[in-house]
Amino acid sequence: MKPFAPINRAQRRQAKRIDARWQAAMRQAQRCSSTGGLQAIAHSSSYTPERAASLSNDVRMSWYRLTQGDGSPTDFDDLGAVLNVCCVCAEGLGQPAIDVAVRAQRAALGIKTRLERLGRLGVDAQSLQDIPPALDLYDELLRHLSPLQFNRALTETARRQRAGIVLREEPARDPINPANP
Repeated sequence: MKPFAPINRAQRRQAKRIDARWQAAMRQAQRCSSTGGLQAIAHSSSYTPERAASLSNDVRMSWYRLTQGDGSPTDFDDLGAVLNVCCVCAEGLGQPAIDVAVRAQRAALGIKTRLERLGRLGVDAQSLQDIPPALDLYDELLRHLSPLQFNRALTETARRQRAGIVLREEPARDPINPANP
């Protein structure tokens, strides 16, 4: 058996640098594999029932405060964001889901109009009729959506708002003379 050739100082330093890089790469791989895989799984799987209930309760409490006259602009913004997500997600579910989401958005526009007209947040009969089915749709979406899909829907709503693709108010019609806008 032949003995190893002697290693000079430059070769030892190079081997040490390679070993240090290899160890750093192994540490990075361990960090990535310990959380990265789990994060990918967490983003691609549905919400847990507890998390879905928590998200749903937050929005339902905002709706409750609005119906009781104690709502704040934050409550209205939370409700609006949820209705926008419902509208984006409903596009893949079919016309009945789209109808529920659009009716709820129109009712939310009525709440906004009331705020601009009277200076306070409050709901009317139309919003009491149209928004709860959209909240039920939101609950069903939470049962089936992953956090990644939810974030993509939020991103899509923000993109549509920046592009000006939003639901607009229709001018009020005169109930006595419908031909007169």
